[in-house]
Amino acid sequence: FPVTIYNAVDNILKVKPLQESTKKIINEVSIKNEDAQELTQDIMRVSDAKLIGLGARDSLRLEAGLCLYGHDIDTKTTPVEGALSWAIPKAKKEKGGFLGDKIILDQIKNKPKKIRVGIKPEGKIIAREGTKIFSNDQKEIGHVTSGGFGPSVNGPIAMGYVDYDQSKEGTKVILKVRENMVQGVISKLPFYKKSYVKN
Repeated sequence: FPVTIYNAVDNILKVKPLQESTKKIINEVSIKNEDAQELTQDIMRVSDAKLIGLGARDSLRLEAGLCLYGHDIDTKTTPVEGALSWAIPKAKKEKGGFLGDKIILDQIKNKPKKIRVGIKPEGKIIAREGTKIFSNDQKEIGHVTSGGFGPSVNGPIAMGYVDYDQSKEGTKVILKVRENMVQGVISKLPFYKKSYVKN
């Protein structure tokens, strides 16, 4: 749409198609903080766009199984532990030659001690970040890093880290939500898959 960003046009870092939904392309735009209000006002003026909160973004990325830095991954998480091995080029997996390759290649070969998984709690209770995860024999095996309501799956969903030997899809787990012990199951990620536009 015809939006002119007078003093921000040189500061746009990326405009990237993210997904196709009802034949509309959703774009991600990164600009300087001081230009955000002007851009938002221009978009609202010339289109039927509506403002939403971070909660909406968070539920969508959680359903898609996407990590939020500082929560689901951080500087102490390897790509293997984060279930992100697909992001490492095949040649690098075979030859190494990158920062941290010794640890990462060993984890690819021998499996990590922990790994990021999807979790579906039973019922309607939401397991938030920090919720402890237990095996059926009451052994603590991990913790939730992100959790919320998934509108597309019409129920609570979460992601977190568990011991690798407890990470198989369909494994029953127990979530300690406040003082409640809630049944859950290890689930395949993403919880909801929609076709994405790749550029």
